[in-house]
Amino acid sequence: MVVVFDADRPQREMRVLLQDLAAHIIDGPNAAGAYTLQLPAGQQAQALSVLRSHPGVLLAESAPPGSVRQR
Repeated sequence: MVVVFDADRPQREMRVLLQDLAAHIIDGPNAAGAYTLQLPAGQQAQALSVLRSHPGVLLAESAPPGSVRQR
């Protein structure tokens, strides 16, 4: 999953959001400010909905299969 956070929001708010979703940043930010997240299996659809509705998230999209580098 690829996410861009609002830079004006406190980092703590974004960390709590990611923790609540059991999401982990595995890459980023890239030049556009996007982070790649890893989520538990079966949780992507729900997490995408939560992220898209959060006022501190500017963009949340599913990453194409095979496009995510693992650390």
